[in-house]
Amino acid sequence: MIFHKQLKMSWTRADSVTVNIDNMLNSLSSTPPKPSMFRVGDHLRSINPGAYDPEIIAIGPFHRSKPNLQNMEQHKVRYLKLFLQRRNGSRLERYVTTIRHLEDRARKCYAEDIKLKEDQFVEMLILDGCFIIEFLYMFQHIERRDEDDPIFQYGHIQSHLLHDLMVFENQIPFFIIDHLFNVININDLDNINSLIWPLLQNGIFPVNGLPEVPINALHLLGIVHGFQCSSFARILSHSGNPDDVMNINSAVELSEAGISFKKSEGNSFFHIEFKNKALIIPEWEISDLTESLFRNLIAYEYYLTGSPQKYVTDYAFFMHCLVHSPEDVKLLRRSGIISSFLGSDEMVYHVINRLGKNIIISDKFSYSNIFYFVNRHCLHKWNIWMATLRREYFNSPWARISVGAAIFLLGLAIIQTVFAILSYLGWVVGLLSKSRMYKCVCVCVFIDANATVRMCRRLARDEPDYSAVRKMVISWSSSYPQNISVHQLDFVSILSNCGGPSFPQFLFCSSTLRSSPIRRLLAAVDTPY
Repeated sequence: MIFHKQLKMSWTRADSVTVNIDNMLNSLSSTPPKPSMFRVGDHLRSINPGAYDPEIIAIGPFHRSKPNLQNMEQHKVRYLKLFLQRRNGSRLERYVTTIRHLEDRARKCYAEDIKLKEDQFVEMLILDGCFIIEFLYMFQHIERRDEDDPIFQYGHIQSHLLHDLMVFENQIPFFIIDHLFNVININDLDNINSLIWPLLQNGIFPVNGLPEVPINALHLLGIVHGFQCSSFARILSHSGNPDDVMNINSAVELSEAGISFKKSEGNSFFHIEFKNKALIIPEWEISDLTESLFRNLIAYEYYLTGSPQKYVTDYAFFMHCLVHSPEDVKLLRRSGIISSFLGSDEMVYHVINRLGKNIIISDKFSYSNIFYFVNRHCLHKWNIWMATLRREYFNSPWARISVGAAIFLLGLAIIQTVFAILSYLGWVVGLLSKSRMYKCVCVCVFIDANATVRMCRRLARDEPDYSAVRKMVISWSSSYPQNISVHQLDFVSILSNCGGPSFPQFLFCSSTLRSSPIRRLLAAVDTPY
């Protein structure tokens, strides 16, 4: 009996587990949602947690409960009133109805379950969306502003608001803003494209012209990212081998290898070139808000689905490779590539260093081509030697003048030496040519006596006047043994010196006087010994 009760209870628990799992399976949609708004994970947030938090206003559900952001909630209500007034007093119900139909679609844009009831969620979307529209509108139309509006009385509030609208965790779906904007369009010239203009001018690099907002835009940060990267995407080409080339030396090290740095005048902020041993890079203005903007754009790329090109991440990694110390920042600043509002090169170095940490670059790295050719240049020792020569000896005008003067003086010294030798030889030849003696002095090296015999015969042909030969001495170093044969001689000196008329004879070392090679030598010159 007890066994049956236990068995029945087990079945009951099993049935409840089955029901729960069945409910979870039934709740799944046939097509999984593709969220576009996430909380930044610890992998990215750990480097600089504050970069992903809004400063004065909460947009969307992630930060709306923070106490330090509650002051702006009353301004949201006030801006909703201005929004309705500017729309000819249109009724609020019309906007509520429109957004309520989009409530479920908007929820699916967030990667986590939003703990807000339907009415709360719709209210949040309307207040946040209308505030964004009205703030950006009045930011461009000064004449529409209320003189007592505290948001536009203090410039720093506007700056903080523009910053907060670019925070990755501080977004609402763009289709909410678009629907609120287009419920009643009171002015044909007032369109959604012109609305986002302040955000584009406050981005990484000002965008020329008024671009068209894409229909499938995810949120404000995604729109700014698309416009900032579009021109670079059109000109980007992949070459080289990104699997083998994943790093380059710092700016100072590249400079020591003969690579210079030049400021680019192009329209694309991310377009970097390597031409004629020079890295051509657009100017980068770094301020207090730069790190936050870059980190949120990097986070946006980090959570994009598929394998898209991560232009901002690749650029941050490229600059991270170039900047290893404040000296690298100094070099790039003097080249016009970096302009800083932070106060010191060390502060800029820390910003760039943090941007390059814990990031994942594109599968096809945007600058693999640059890395490949820069590294290939650095592998040639000749480039490094020439760069060292220019750095050590031609690094200033005075150094160039000193080296030039030294080379000039060395050339003069060589020329003077050559002319001195030629002058001396001419004097000796002239002196001997006036004498009735034998006219040459020879110091020769022979390997045996046969070569000596041939030389003496040649002398006899050239100088038949044997009476002019006063003295010829054939000797070798006393270090040789006395019993050495003439065939073993390494060194034979033939000297012609001036002597008296009574010495027409050859003097030899007595131990070799009667050797056969010597006899042949004496016979050749027809001189008795």
